[in-house]
Amino acid sequence: MPAEDEIVAVEQCARFAQYFMAAGLPVLAAAAEWLGTMYQAFIRLKKNLASRFRMQRPALGGPQDSGFARLLRSRDSKSFVAFVGVTPLLFDYICDLTKQELQHRVDGVRAPGRPFLLNYEFMVGLTLRRLTGYVDTTGLAVEFGITEGHVNKAFNTTMAILHTVLKKCPLAAVAWPGHEKIKAFARQILHKGKVVEGVARSRWPAGLDCIPFAWIDGTVFDIPKPAGDIQQEFYSGKHSKHCVNNVFVFAPDGTVIWYNVNRPGKRHDYHLAKPLLHEVLQNPDLTPTGYGVMGDVGFRAKDAVHNFLTIRKNTAAELLRERDLTQRERQQVRYNESWIFKHRIAVEWCFQTLRTGFQRLQYRLPADKFQRNALLEVVVHLHNLRARFGGIPMQLKTVYAPIFAGESRSFAEAADTGGA
Repeated sequence: MPAEDEIVAVEQCARFAQYFMAAGLPVLAAAAEWLGTMYQAFIRLKKNLASRFRMQRPALGGPQDSGFARLLRSRDSKSFVAFVGVTPLLFDYICDLTKQELQHRVDGVRAPGRPFLLNYEFMVGLTLRRLTGYVDTTGLAVEFGITEGHVNKAFNTTMAILHTVLKKCPLAAVAWPGHEKIKAFARQILHKGKVVEGVARSRWPAGLDCIPFAWIDGTVFDIPKPAGDIQQEFYSGKHSKHCVNNVFVFAPDGTVIWYNVNRPGKRHDYHLAKPLLHEVLQNPDLTPTGYGVMGDVGFRAKDAVHNFLTIRKNTAAELLRERDLTQRERQQVRYNESWIFKHRIAVEWCFQTLRTGFQRLQYRLPADKFQRNALLEVVVHLHNLRARFGGIPMQLKTVYAPIFAGESRSFAEAADTGGA
């Protein structure tokens, strides 16, 4: 069926023809009739072309003959990671989380006598494939043996369920750590993973505003140009494009412990991080006194808090010009600056893992703000799930958390502690 706006256009041409004929303008009436006829022909041509170049079900062979079906039967770990971005064991864990809800949703929407083409494993695999590899609809149709229409339906259904169940999963949760966990994270940063009390160092940062236990930074993701005046709010002059701004806080174990996503691209990173800087970090019940996060100078404003560590603009240079500073104090200032620069790079490792692990983020996000928000939150929870199952950035494993390589906990033990 042609779109509703196309039907309205044809009806308008017919009304114009009647109006011109009643006004005694036969030439214009004939032109309006001709325009309506040509538009109807264009609609039929577009419909035929759309169906002509669409994947047909007989050529696909069905889901059980698809490449993903053979992958499921093989259970090859390297192939699983390359195709859906997770190991077979983690894939089974995600399927167990969504199995009951997916089966209930499928049974509730399918027509009598027409069983749904995909089971819960195929629907989870299709969704992970689209998020981690971002294959287009035609490619997914070939890989899973279904038509494009079933691809979109399965993806939207599974995303809605993942958005619900992952928030309840302790291993995928985004939660602010407790006091003991915060102190453990700080020791991992200060001692570079050597979590041994009383480690002697020849060079040590002193006089810092706080002890860092996590990193904060912002990033943008592209979106289509919104309609109307609202597009001005989503246009970023810094990046010269329409986008949404997002702020994440990463811990040394690679997980996201706080985030604020899907905000207009015009908004500055500091405004997105205000709830964290002025509420979470300033609350002694949530954050121990003297501990904070590390980030760039964009998060420090005039009303700067003491729980944030960064390179302060011009402050270091002014201190160096002070005559009452000793040689040792000048060396300490220089070392503090270089120490912050060296450790702040870890947040870029985390962002690289987030973007390469979920390549859907490298393309334009959905235009609908609710779908866009659900997609970003599902990606964040899946990132935490992968990190707590051992998929943290290799640089973090090497530099900050070498103890993770020696851990051998079961998934049940990790779930009992919420990944702690």
